[in-house]
Amino acid sequence: MSDLLEPLFSDAVSRDFAAGEVLFRAGDPVVSMILLQDGRADLVRHTGHGLRMILHRAGPGQILAEASAWSDVYHCDAVASEPCVAALLPREAVSAKRVGSLFVLWRQ
Repeated sequence: MSDLLEPLFSDAVSRDFAAGEVLFRAGDPVVSMILLQDGRADLVRHTGHGLRMILHRAGPGQILAEASAWSDVYHCDAVASEPCVAALLPREAVSAKRVGSLFVLWRQ
C-alpha cells in the first residue's frame, strides 16, 4: 500500500472474513472503504446468464472497490477467496476531497 494511504486507515477497525464470506454485495449501500490487510478477496459481477466474472483478485495492501467511495452503492460483490483480514473505514470518516487528492497522488 502506498505510504500516502496509511494515515487514511490508521483508525479503521479490522475484521476477519472466512473463505467464501461476502464483504459486500453489488447494490448494497456503501458504508465503508475497505483495505485488505491479509488474505485474498475477489471482486465479482454476475452476468445475465448466471456466469461469475472475476473483475479483480485483491491481495494485502489493496483497497477494494475504491470507485465506490464516490457512489451510493457498491458496483460489484467482494468475496473472500481465502480467509482474510480487512480494515473497514466508515464512509463518513472519509471526505471526498481528502480521498480524491490522495488517490490522485497515489496513481501518479
